[in-house]
Amino acid sequence: MELKLTGLTALVTGASRGIGFAVAQELAREGCNLHLVARTAADLEAARSNIAQQHKVSVQCHALDLSESRNIGALAQRCGEIDILVVHPALPAHSLQELIALARARPGELTYATSGTGTVSHLLTEWLRMSDVRERLATQGAEPVGNTPEEYAVAIKADLARWAKVVAAAGIRAD
Repeated sequence: MELKLTGLTALVTGASRGIGFAVAQELAREGCNLHLVARTAADLEAARSNIAQQHKVSVQCHALDLSESRNIGALAQRCGEIDILVVHPALPAHSLQELIALARARPGELTYATSGTGTVSHLLTEWLRMSDVRERLATQGAEPVGNTPEEYAVAIKADLARWAKVVAAAGIRAD
């Protein structure tokens, strides 16, 4: 499946084996640069080596126990901007709406880190904090949604087609 993810950066937790490793392999096949996180450095290095032999993407390893909150902050500082976040399947949220509901149901129990002001993770944090954010975003023309990667790819394709027409009609050119 071609999701047009080339050049994006993904952070995958539990990435040294099982589902996390399989997800990392697929993201690398799609052209994503990777930050792999797991507890064991040797297992991570084996995963990195395997992926690097098959795909021409950047693969960085982070041997950290993310159950310790200090490691989450360290990871956020090491990784910088992340386009895709893959988390442990034990988190009982499978969409953005479910994550928001979970955060609201368990105030103060979930932790997060952002990569800076105005980034997607920062905006999500604000959304979780303020009940009127969805309405405000809608008045500005934004449509916050949670969906599958395939649905997201379709939405991006539609947006590209729509904006390509605007660019062409306006005669806009890159300098």
